[in-house]
Amino acid sequence: MNTRFRPWLWLAATISLCLLPIGVAQGQINSDGSLSTNVNSVDNANFTIDGGNRVGGNLFHSFGEFSVPTGGSAIFNNATDVSNIIGRVTGDSISNIDGLLAANGAANLFLLNPNGIIFGANSSLNIGGSLISSTAEAIVFADGTNYSARAAASQEPPLLTVSVPMGLQFGADPGAIVNRSIANPSPNPLLAGRPMGLQVESGRTLALVGGEVGLEGGNITPEGGRVELGSVGDNSLVRLNTTNGGFALDYAGVENFQDVRLSQGAIVDVTDFNPLAGSGDVRVQGRQIIVSGGSQIASFTTGPASSGSIELRARESVELIGTGTRQGFPLPSNLTTTTIGDGDAGDISITTKRLIVRDSAGIFTSSVQLPMQNSLGRAGNLRIMASELVELRGSNPGFDPSRLSVETRSNGAAGELQITTRRLVIEDGAEVTAATSEAAGRGGTIEILASESVELRGTGVNLQGEVVPSRLTARSEGAGDAGNLTVTTNALTVRDGAEIGVSGTGTGAAGNLEVQASRASLDNGRLRSETTAGDRGSIELNVGDILLRRNSSITTEATGTASGGNIAIDTTTLAALENSDITANAILGSGGNIFIRTRGLFLSPESEITASSQFGVSGTVEIVNPETDQASGLLELPENVEDLTNQVGAICAARKEESSFIVTGRGGIPEDPRSTLRGRVIWRDLQDFSEESQQTSNSFPLNAKVVVPHPPTPLVEATGWVVDSEGNVELVAMDRHQTAPALSEHPDCDRLRQSI
Repeated sequence: MNTRFRPWLWLAATISLCLLPIGVAQGQINSDGSLSTNVNSVDNANFTIDGGNRVGGNLFHSFGEFSVPTGGSAIFNNATDVSNIIGRVTGDSISNIDGLLAANGAANLFLLNPNGIIFGANSSLNIGGSLISSTAEAIVFADGTNYSARAAASQEPPLLTVSVPMGLQFGADPGAIVNRSIANPSPNPLLAGRPMGLQVESGRTLALVGGEVGLEGGNITPEGGRVELGSVGDNSLVRLNTTNGGFALDYAGVENFQDVRLSQGAIVDVTDFNPLAGSGDVRVQGRQIIVSGGSQIASFTTGPASSGSIELRARESVELIGTGTRQGFPLPSNLTTTTIGDGDAGDISITTKRLIVRDSAGIFTSSVQLPMQNSLGRAGNLRIMASELVELRGSNPGFDPSRLSVETRSNGAAGELQITTRRLVIEDGAEVTAATSEAAGRGGTIEILASESVELRGTGVNLQGEVVPSRLTARSEGAGDAGNLTVTTNALTVRDGAEIGVSGTGTGAAGNLEVQASRASLDNGRLRSETTAGDRGSIELNVGDILLRRNSSITTEATGTASGGNIAIDTTTLAALENSDITANAILGSGGNIFIRTRGLFLSPESEITASSQFGVSGTVEIVNPETDQASGLLELPENVEDLTNQVGAICAARKEESSFIVTGRGGIPEDPRSTLRGRVIWRDLQDFSEESQQTSNSFPLNAKVVVPHPPTPLVEATGWVVDSEGNVELVAMDRHQTAPALSEHPDCDRLRQSI
């Protein structure tokens, strides 16, 4: 074969070899000479660390470099009564640890390197205490002294103390911490050989605190231990608070944060598979916290003890994104706490400006019951406080859409789900749900507090390939009753197939749905209740203005013998247009009732409001205008029935004996049953009843002439009346220059008097 020498290939290969990170491949641990630290190795791969300076329970070490090669080890040969091993790296290199870190007894190990720390794929721990791995410059002690990694080896020996560590002081531009550990496949058959990665003993703390913190496919699984992940900025002080066997980090004085990222299927799991032991807690703090690529933060319990809680605090945002594959299994990126026994699952708490859950990622708390088991543990609560936005959207092929849920599949109750934010957006088939199924556990409640808006939009496709709505729902599919769902916001929008609902499709009753809002708009959207048992599942809306368009609906449906839920709407205006309905239906049970209080109701011809039962008693529809005064236009009637014979005077001419007959009214029934019905026009009597007019004439002119002027004839107001020869009264207009005659007795007055 003819080959030719290619100088450019040789040059490229030479450069590549020169650029290889020799420290990672070979490893290097050496003392910087400032303390009596002794490092011994026969193969430059496995190191034994002796000596150091001991003050009380603290053992101090100082290194120029600290790296462990692949498959190598670094063993601290300390006395078993040492409480804290405190090691610093004063050189300029990053610590690359791709082997074992070990110590004797139950000592805590503090490892400080401001340049950065990387735990490789083969890194593991064998220590009896906690691990605090940090890129801080110094450890601050309770007595005010500090042990700094920035001190030069030529300086005076550092001031050492017997005091306990109480803080981590960061300098300018702190280095990153990365974990890629997938060492030690688990012997637990439930975990199917899952790599354990970095571990500490139950009750201890594993903390990674630095600038940027990343878990790049690496695992942290301290069974029953506590995990602290923190990313901080320049010159920050993170305090260390002691707990029962470990440490909790306090960021109260920190102003600047950086990012924490879990990617490539990374796992943080504090589950203790000892059924008598509870699981640990997880705390993550940063500017942005991003969980992607099928990564997971989890806490389970399998016995009577409770599992630990998960708390995420991010100055800017928390994001859960997408899916990935772990050990050949496709899994979504998620946060989860679960109980498989009588112990309660832990709570999940998220505090940030923006929470984004997308592309099939999820946050779950659950209670699960295995076959032939009677588990009573309750699912944890899920509390989200996002000052600006909570957004759920999207799905990846082969996965369900993104989801937040509190769920029970056991006899234990589900937890509560609470979201407090400015805007809540659920779209592309995403779901926020509290559910109970299969067993008798009570469903959880959902409370949404969104100061600006709640928006549900569109549909998505689930794992089975079915089209599912974007939804906010509290439901029961088993024997337990579902919880209630409450939404409080300024503007509610449900559109393009989305829905908000409560349901009970098993033997448990549905919950109730309550909405408080300034305005609500449904555009091909639904508010619905569905039940097959019980008499719950009501919908109550207290909304300023409600608009329903394009086949929208507000519906309660009862199947079987269940009674339909009621619908109560209190609103200023309600418009149901374009075939939009408000219905309360049942089949065998009683139909629900619909009560609407509104100032304005607008229905298009094809829209309807109905309450019915196919075979039972139909419900009622009542619509009330709150501004209608039911007593307006009515006169108060006397309570006592009077003797009418004492109320009518047998006198014909009122002016003759100075009496009067006064009728007050605005139409309606006439005073005399022989009179014709009148309108509401009031006649004003302009007749002159003065004494002067009475003296002019004492009788009506029965033969008064009516003067008809030549056309055009103006309309003249009546100024008097006469009685014709047949006894009929005629209104007449008197000449304006003529004085009206006084009233006189009727010629048949005596006969009329006798008839009365």
